[in-house]
Amino acid sequence: MAEKLSLFEGVSVDEAIIKEQYHIYYPRTNNFNLNDEIRININHMDAYLLPSKSHLYIEGEFKQVTSGAGGGDCQLTNNAYAFLFEQIRYELNGVEIDRCIKPGITTTMKSYISLNDNESRSLEMAGWCPFADEQPTISNTKKFNVCIPLKFLFGFAEDYNKIIMNVSHELILVRSKTDDNCYKNNAGTGTNKGKITIDKIEWHVPHVLYKTWNNYHNEIVHLA
Repeated sequence: MAEKLSLFEGVSVDEAIIKEQYHIYYPRTNNFNLNDEIRININHMDAYLLPSKSHLYIEGEFKQVTSGAGGGDCQLTNNAYAFLFEQIRYELNGVEIDRCIKPGITTTMKSYISLNDNESRSLEMAGWCPFADEQPTISNTKKFNVCIPLKFLFGFAEDYNKIIMNVSHELILVRSKTDDNCYKNNAGTGTNKGKITIDKIEWHVPHVLYKTWNNYHNEIVHLA
């Protein structure tokens, strides 16, 4: 109660963190075909990274492969981009920290029971569209680009919101054996198939820049 009456108490401002700056990390290979293993390394041991706020950026193309008459139209399913992968692993110094097997199924089940409408709307950029008559956004040229937060895939990224330093990071993504779970044929028994081509995968990770003793010292000298 007394705290509410302390009108003239000084304001405490935390300026320890200068800024968070996103850096982009690329896979070792540019092959993103079915069954391929994709590895993205971060070897900046002296960097202060915040993986809980990182995300995967994926660009690609979705096309329909016509197969005979009455084939129907193919559309992307809800959470289509998570179904692109068979499993995703996160390692620190070669030690596995978290693993998501069948991320399409896993994240779909978890999101249906744990996300409210506003949270679901915020994940539309990741391809999460649980609302009726909606599907993941795709351009008129059948191109797509999505950002999938790491906390959408891994429990550790959802729970651990602190920086990680003095270790190497590696994200391992294994492509699915088939992309059939990423789309559906509106005709039900239609024969047309969909084909998904991934053109680019990036890992966008924030680096935290903090205020050192030299920064404080320079400010004191400047004000003196």
